[in-house]
Amino acid sequence: LTALVKQAEVDEIGLCPAAMHAIWTLAGLADSGSVAASDALAAACELGFKHVSSPVRNAAVGVCNQDQLAAAIDLGLQTDVDPKVRLTLLLRIADSDAASVIDGNGLVKLLPSIQTDDVLLDAWTSAASTDPAVAIVAMTKSEQSSTATNAKAASVLAEHLARSRPSAEQISQLLQIDPNAKLAVTVWESLAKGWPRDLTILLPASSQKLVRERFLSDQASVESKAAILSVADKWSVENLADIVGEIQGELLTTALNEGAATDERLSAWDQSIRLAPTSPKILDALEEFFTPQLSPATGVEALRSLQNARVDGLSESLLGLRTSLGPKLGSEVLTLLLSRSETTESLLDAIT
Repeated sequence: LTALVKQAEVDEIGLCPAAMHAIWTLAGLADSGSVAASDALAAACELGFKHVSSPVRNAAVGVCNQDQLAAAIDLGLQTDVDPKVRLTLLLRIADSDAASVIDGNGLVKLLPSIQTDDVLLDAWTSAASTDPAVAIVAMTKSEQSSTATNAKAASVLAEHLARSRPSAEQISQLLQIDPNAKLAVTVWESLAKGWPRDLTILLPASSQKLVRERFLSDQASVESKAAILSVADKWSVENLADIVGEIQGELLTTALNEGAATDERLSAWDQSIRLAPTSPKILDALEEFFTPQLSPATGVEALRSLQNARVDGLSESLLGLRTSLGPKLGSEVLTLLLSRSETTESLLDAIT
């Protein structure tokens, strides 16, 4: 049977039935517990990986021992011309310990060749989900990280990781991501989306330091800071609230500075809200920002930023200010409250 796999002759449609059936027969015998058949199967699969006929290669990948998958990858079958071979290999990786077969960088290198194949993409995601933290970090460092396909895959993996109740070690692995990487916001927001409400972990001191000094530093974008803060409160990071409060306070100081340029004020206002949308400091700043002297155009932009706020008492504060803002801004306040399900009820209660 092993000798049959050595046959290189193929028929008019590129098949070598004898080699395929030899591999399948050996697989059946090996499953029955025959040691001799298992040894013969390993030898046959080694030959099958290199066979000229892609169905033979596919058969070999499908039934080989798990410890032979690395050899299949070394031979380049993950980029085989036949997508069926690639699919079978990815599914075998998904059913195994991926880290022992191919690392995150190796998996990410496969993405460009399967961008347009949904079946292969699903198989790739299954394979990557066996070691999602490593795969995600590798994706953020990839030159193709900005593609929509990569962003979707990173989002799925991050949400899967969160729903699987990640360990402190896995989150520490994710902190290898560049705070300003193109996929960083996607990763943190997806992690927050899937994070179990009852799960709190304790990061080691070194990882906590990374969160404070790297991900919340002046060099990190506000978008990145806001994204990681949407989930970092579950990581028991020491002094996190104080750091966030300090950053938000600086932004609000700029936003409330009437001598600053309008664009600068609006940018700081928007960033302060997205950074800590549940902070009561937002309510404290409302009355100072929304004065009767505020131009309608500036006020409209500032109200749009409040779409991201989730602080308790926002409806009541805005309704209290509404009468002093003039007809245009007063109307925009009502529009804002009606556009948010959580504030519509408060508005209706105030009217009745």
